[in-house]
Amino acid sequence: MSQLFEQFSVELALTFTLVLARVGGMIATAPLFSSVEVPLNVRAWLGITLAALVAPAQWGRLAAQPGSVVDFLILILGEILLGAVLGTGLMLLIAGIQIAGQIAGQLSGMSLADVFNPGFDSEMPLFSHLLSLVMLAVFVLIGGHQQLLSALLHTFNTVPIGQVVIGDEVGKLLVTLLSESMVLGIRAGAPVMTALLLTNVLLGLIGRTLPQLNIMSLGFGLNSMITLGTLALGMGTVGWLFEDRLPETLERTVRVFEQQASVGSPASRTERIGPE
Repeated sequence: MSQLFEQFSVELALTFTLVLARVGGMIATAPLFSSVEVPLNVRAWLGITLAALVAPAQWGRLAAQPGSVVDFLILILGEILLGAVLGTGLMLLIAGIQIAGQIAGQLSGMSLADVFNPGFDSEMPLFSHLLSLVMLAVFVLIGGHQQLLSALLHTFNTVPIGQVVIGDEVGKLLVTLLSESMVLGIRAGAPVMTALLLTNVLLGLIGRTLPQLNIMSLGFGLNSMITLGTLALGMGTVGWLFEDRLPETLERTVRVFEQQASVGSPASRTERIGPE
């Protein structure tokens, strides 16, 4: 009887630990959840609460018990990486939108107005910080946090705990998401780049026609006005681009881990739970 109870306790502890590792990886990297503006104890209790809610549904799905500490650490690392990649994909989308703000700041001559962003623990252009806050607001308004949690819960059905495989496809996924975030930033900043290009061409023509005008002072004010106006008019389009890419990014990430789990599992390095 005591042996059965001990086996039950070990399996319960392993299940909860692996679920907590996957949930914790997501919370540590995902937008809004990973913000340093959210107290650390709140994030910790959020992870523990989510793990406590999910763990009972995963009871009995752990196929094998780690045969050594190294095997246990490998299982933990795989779970953390799955959750971290899921959250990192969304952070790359927001980083791509911030590129649009950086482009606007550089081209308009307002890049000197940097502010400190506590979310990234670094300074960034004012427009980048503005677009970052707007995208976080859009993320909440469109239910992005709910979509993220739904994708996380879906991974527990398609990629059972202890069977996460980190292969080449995961690295390719991160490279693809990074490139797509760059493309997203350029698309979001295209209206500002086009407007400022036309403004600079116009200022060049005016400077050649009326050389007595101070084009530098005139151009700075005009570029600032054009930049603010274009961002105000195109903010909805930027939000739409972010909303359009969000579900596709989550779906692609989950699908890659599903394919990796179907190819192979680290369970082959472990021994079965329970008596022979």
